[in-house]
Amino acid sequence: MKEDEGFQEYEKTQDQIAGFLGVQRKDKKIDRKRRRGKDVDYFDWIGQEIGMALIPVNKKGDKQAYVAIIHSPDRENAQHDLDKIEKKIRHRSPVRFKEYEYQNHTIKYLKLKGFFRLFMGKMFKQFDKPKYAVLDDFVIFSNDTTALHRMIDVSNGKLANLPMNSEYRQFFRKFESNSNYFLYTNTPTLFPFLPGLLDKGSARTLRKNEKLATSFRQVGLQLLSEDGYFSAKLHVEYKPSGGKKSLFNR
Repeated sequence: MKEDEGFQEYEKTQDQIAGFLGVQRKDKKIDRKRRRGKDVDYFDWIGQEIGMALIPVNKKGDKQAYVAIIHSPDRENAQHDLDKIEKKIRHRSPVRFKEYEYQNHTIKYLKLKGFFRLFMGKMFKQFDKPKYAVLDDFVIFSNDTTALHRMIDVSNGKLANLPMNSEYRQFFRKFESNSNYFLYTNTPTLFPFLPGLLDKGSARTLRKNEKLATSFRQVGLQLLSEDGYFSAKLHVEYKPSGGKKSLFNR
């Protein structure tokens, strides 16, 4: 897979959202002191990390919501540009951003179907009318307010996060600390949610094989950029009732 293919897709989606807002994209970044109140690049707040996750939103854990986490090295920049997008939409549409406070964080909700999918392309195909909040150096998007609340609670130390789990920490040591792409799945945690993503026949088959499926407890896939291409590393932890062993390490 060529690196420039992803860049071209990114450029395409940014041109689409610029057209929606009725603005011209800038080829070069402009110093922030000179661009207040002027037509600017609304997307330069996005940093080098974008994450997607499924967050349980009920006690049983069988109901989960998608969350997108976008790194922003400049929190002020992110909030400023998102506010500018909001103002542009207000000028072009009767749609309004609603907002409320939770644990000293502002959560905003845009009732404009498909906007954030246009904003980030195929990545946001699971997002319909998402809410978002700026949390430390990240902008968090989700369809579900409970998921956003949980992310804020984790940040405030009220809930545990994944790096606090010793099993995950041990598993993560098998990968590079920095990469272009990293996928992690804890199958026993994810399993209650999987049947809802499948047709009835496939869901029935999956339930019959729950013991086997959940034996693959942890799955990790990492992509690393090398000379314009990506190399892949896959590790699967297989833990049947009799013990645990590493099944794949490629």
